[in-house]
Amino acid sequence: MLDWWDKYRDKALLVACGVAFLLLVLVKVKLDVPAFMKGPDWKTWVDFFQSDAFEDIAGDTLTGLISGYIFYVLVQRMPRVNAERKAKKLLNSLVSGHVESFQKAEIFGHSRSLAEFDELRIGDIEGNLQTLQGETEVSSLLAISYMSKWSHQMMSDSLQVALMLGIPQAQLWMELTSRVAKIKYLSEEADKGGVLARQRQAVGTIGAVVIGENACEADQKWHKEIKLQSTKFFELAKKWEKINK
Repeated sequence: MLDWWDKYRDKALLVACGVAFLLLVLVKVKLDVPAFMKGPDWKTWVDFFQSDAFEDIAGDTLTGLISGYIFYVLVQRMPRVNAERKAKKLLNSLVSGHVESFQKAEIFGHSRSLAEFDELRIGDIEGNLQTLQGETEVSSLLAISYMSKWSHQMMSDSLQVALMLGIPQAQLWMELTSRVAKIKYLSEEADKGGVLARQRQAVGTIGAVVIGENACEADQKWHKEIKLQSTKFFELAKKWEKINK
């Protein structure tokens, strides 16, 4: 019941306000009763509902309910919607940073301001997932590796912001943060083994580089694991985009 109320609260209150307004109009207008209610059997009830006392009591009650809804919209609903919109924009920019850096193979994408990243789009996420299914350029994998190392702390600190959007969003944000932490760990381990430096040098010298079967074991291991974790991250990012439409 509480889950239903949390999900449909605003719609339910709007419908209730509409019904209250309709009832208020009926109370104030005092429409003529149907023919079958004009007999002596209905006289007491008709007199009761058309009395000034009933009009005052019911009218004041319904007016209070409508006023309460208007007060709720102005004082709570509108500020909450505005806060949620800003929270969504901030969190989306963090996710979009990973999506765009990978998509454009920007190794230094993490040095950009969050405001510079494009709006989070489902098409970009799906494009990255398709890229990961085939031979993926090293520069794209390096980009998401460095982005994850840079963004992990910010994503961890943003859980309270995600809670503003609701429990499902907060749970999904925790999963995204966990996936970024995994990519960050893999990147740090690869950095210690010289894998990242070796791949950056190859990208700087050759340009478009892919890791093939002739690469050393450490490079192949990093390549396989980072592709797997990146795929899982973008799958979660796809869910994130859909849940926040």
